[in-house]
Amino acid sequence: MKNRKKLSSTALALAALILLLALVSSAASAATEQSASSAGTYAYVTTITRYGGAFGGDICVINTSTNEVADTIGVDGIPEEIAINPDGKRIYVALNDIEAISVIDTATFEDIAMVPVEYPQGVAVNPDGTKVYVANSSTYDYYKGNVSIIDTATNKVTAMVKVGNYPYGIVVSPDGTKVYVTNHRDNTVSAIDIATNSVTATVPVGNAPAGVAFNPDGTKVYVVNSGSNTVSVIDTATNTVITTVSVGAFPEEIAVSPDGTKVYVTNGGNNFFDTVSVINTATNTVTATIDVGDFPHGVAVSPDGTKVYVANGIYDDFGGGYNGFVSVIDASTNKVTARVSVIFIPQRIVVSPASEPMPPIANFSANSTSGKSPLTVAFTDISIGTPTKWNWNFGDGANSTAKNPIHRYSKAGIYTVSLTVKNAAG
Repeated sequence: MKNRKKLSSTALALAALILLLALVSSAASAATEQSASSAGTYAYVTTITRYGGAFGGDICVINTSTNEVADTIGVDGIPEEIAINPDGKRIYVALNDIEAISVIDTATFEDIAMVPVEYPQGVAVNPDGTKVYVANSSTYDYYKGNVSIIDTATNKVTAMVKVGNYPYGIVVSPDGTKVYVTNHRDNTVSAIDIATNSVTATVPVGNAPAGVAFNPDGTKVYVVNSGSNTVSVIDTATNTVITTVSVGAFPEEIAVSPDGTKVYVTNGGNNFFDTVSVINTATNTVTATIDVGDFPHGVAVSPDGTKVYVANGIYDDFGGGYNGFVSVIDASTNKVTARVSVIFIPQRIVVSPASEPMPPIANFSANSTSGKSPLTVAFTDISIGTPTKWNWNFGDGANSTAKNPIHRYSKAGIYTVSLTVKNAAG
């Protein structure tokens, strides 16, 4: 993509020439910026908001390249869990209070469907993106929960599977043949066979199971037990717990690294010293505890495994207001490298899947805006999208293919500088 900026000069006196650099940036179109979501550059965060005395919800969209909020998507209810389909084009949001799943197009950030379900809590998408599985909870003890199965082509519920009491977290196996659901009030996990839409095993775990995640090869399921401060490790071949790992206080959500070597667990019960436990899956031991800030809820790992994103919710007891942030952890150092402020209370988070690279968006800056002729200007590439080739036109007949060139203007005049950048995508 090309970007142009203008250089102008003015003769002020016979012996003194001033070169004025006027930077005129061309803005990338909204369609170009939003299409980057399919390239794994966005994190989507469900947040609970308050307007006056009423609660509502939004989806906060974070550009993971800049760690800045790119947009906010309004939803009609209070969002719980969130999931994204494999190509990154749809997100599915559980709205427990209005008993529906909101389907949002990531290219337009528009709600394109509302699927009625029963008190949705967890939501997951199968690997080929054809089905969405929803854990439907209830506030009534006598009500035995179920899982709704949504056909993504029609956005209709095509089947329901009875599971345990108050289903909470849900995950689909990497091969798409099984679904595991945590039953919060039964202290069990239901294993569902996708071919028959039936429960084939009920696995006892710790107290109040919540978040659940598969390892990449589908041989292990990790279950957060929020009432026991532990993680149960289930062998999917036998559907038995093979070990239990102690973590922090009141753990809630869980994520596994893409290579399967680490498990990240949010611990939200240490008041102002809330943490993330890092589990080594080879030894099933906690190898690091990361201080991330108040009330960590959701957690997600970037597609390349280099970053971990944690949704931190805060309540201001003194001011009576709500605010929160997303912690960004460097997975190689287990250190928080950035915090992204978001509106009100963040709950869950998902990161766009990796896909083909997008064409870069050209942009640049210059170190000087005025000076006597001749003037030497240092240009710096600040393009988005990781370009690998640069073509500079300095407007005076000279060119450069350097990333950050230095150019000398010898005469006063008006110059239009253009930069064209490319990568493997174009």
